[in-house]
Formats: sequence, C-alpha cells, structure tokens
Amino acid sequence: MKKAVLILFAAVTVMFLLSAAGASALTLDVGTPLLMIDGSGDANTTVTLTNLNTTSGYGLGYYLNYGSSFNDLGTALVSTALGLNGGDIVDFALYYDADNTQSYTPGDTLYTLSGDLGDNSYSVIMDFSGYMTPDQAQQPSGTELLNLGIDGYWQDVNINWSVAPGFTLSASTETASYDGIAPVPEPGTLMLLGSGLIGAALYARRRTV
Repeated sequence: MKKAVLILFAAVTVMFLLSAAGASALTLDVGTPLLMIDGSGDANTTVTLTNLNTTSGYGLGYYLNYGSSFNDLGTALVSTALGLNGGDIVDFALYYDADNTQSYTPGDTLYTLSGDLGDNSYSVIMDFSGYMTPDQAQQPSGTELLNLGIDGYWQDVNINWSVAPGFTLSASTETASYDGIAPVPEPGTLMLLGSGLIGAALYARRRTV
C-alpha cells in the first residue's frame, strides 16, 4: 500500500513539475479552453482582445461555457472588449472565411482551442505573462482554482494557431486589478488523467499483494 501511495505521489509530482516548467509558454495539441478570472470583486471583468498580424481570410470568435452558440468577432477585428463573469470558460476559435463574407457562416472551418470539432490537424501555442497566485483570485476563489488543478494564472496571453501562422490573438485583463487568465483542461482530459493515476496505484498495489 505504501508503494502504491509513493508511486501516485511521484506521478503527481512529475506532472506538476512539467506543467510549471511550461507555464509561460504552452504548446497545445488543442484541448484547452481559457478560464477568465474576475479578481477585482466586481460583477464582471473586461478582457481586451487585440488581433495582431491577421492572416487574410481568417476571422475570430468564441464559445462561452461549453455552449453551442458561436459568438463571431469578425475578420476585421482590431480591438474589442468582452464583459465576462468571473469563472467564465471561453473557447476561442479561429475560422477560415471561405465564402469571403467577412463573418462566420455555417460551413466555414473552425479551429477551436478545445479541438472538439473532429479536426485535430492543428496546434496552438499560448504565451502567458504577468503571473499571479491563486490566493489573489476572488472569482473563482483560490480554493476553487486549486480544485480545478490551477496553481497560477496570468494577466496576459498570446495565442497562435499553427493553421494560420500569421494570426495571433492577444488577450489582457485589467492591469489595475487581479483579473487574469488561466488554461483549463477539458473535462475529458481530467477524467483520463484521473483514471490513469488510479490505474497506476491499483496496479502497484496488486503487485505488492
């Protein structure tokens, strides 16, 4: 039993070290939406999005809290502000404007951060800056963040889609408060991870019996 506990502890420790090492720059094979954190204690947080080096023919939008409605920000986005509740999960999506309508229409290819549309032929790189600790968060609280497996969050993030190397989304929160952004694993990823750790512990226990 002691051996099983040690193996489980070692696995968790290795995972923590790997996540900490890549905290400022994450390369994702899709599967990570963003959690917007309201650390100022007010009802909403304003997240400023800036579209830099736009690749012609592409636009930007997002899904909110795992919903099915796509919020289109258009292909000519320069800067905009989103009022998001503390704890909102935002799944940004790049899309190819195949019919040149300057907006998203059914049939346009979507490249979401979560990668839940059956197309995983692209990857995403996120660069974070302005590190903050969970005890600075208010909405969600630091305890809630830790329960989600989040041990830190950031004020700024740059997101690059490999499908369009010239397209970058820059999102930053109010610098005067503790608002911030943290990557949140998909529920399926968390279940897979938990199952793997439990399986490793049970296997080790079986070998010691």
